[in-house]
Amino acid sequence: MSTATDPRTSSSQALCLGPTVMGHHPGAGSGALRSTDAAAKHLSKLLVQTEGEATLPGAKDQVFSVAYDTLRGIASRLMSAERAGHTLQPTALLNETYLRMVHLAGGTWETRGHFFRMAARTMRQILIDHARRKRAQKRGGAEPKVRLHDHNAISRDSAVDVLWLDEVLDRLAQKSPRMAQVVELRLFAGLAGHEIAEALGVSRKTICGDWQVACLWLRAELADEVPA
Repeated sequence: MSTATDPRTSSSQALCLGPTVMGHHPGAGSGALRSTDAAAKHLSKLLVQTEGEATLPGAKDQVFSVAYDTLRGIASRLMSAERAGHTLQPTALLNETYLRMVHLAGGTWETRGHFFRMAARTMRQILIDHARRKRAQKRGGAEPKVRLHDHNAISRDSAVDVLWLDEVLDRLAQKSPRMAQVVELRLFAGLAGHEIAEALGVSRKTICGDWQVACLWLRAELADEVPA
């Protein structure tokens, strides 16, 4: 007799079984860091040129130009749960990410993994800031939601309340900062296991273990506290 499998359990294992991650538009199947060898080498070369005081003129702009399609795909997927005419559109999210990473934070990135890790963190913070402003203005209506990559790992709903998710990830970070980073890179940026391992400088086996434990914890939190 066959036994039904919880899709969330299968999804939590998928990160360790293969690079089933997002592509350059919502619903695609290639990883954020996966590209042709030539493109990968080109981006890595440009990233070297952003390091330290010897940053070459225009190098940071070139980094964003090369990574634009991937970043646009991430932004489009995150915003796809919002209604048409939403005040924060994917292009605006991407532009704000560029401004914060290049002009406000100084913008030096050691590797492709580091770059996409900072991009995911920046997009998350922009979405949180936007949601908080909307709540403070008391416009009413539903809370802002984001559409996560690999959402089945934690929820059957593809769209999750962004403020609730931020609070939960902060609590997870108190328990294990690295686990919180793994979840952020998987759910927000759509990176695969080996890509997250590259970004965080640990083994793929370690990432697999972190992901599976974090998914169990997140599902428990979601069951207890998911907003109505």
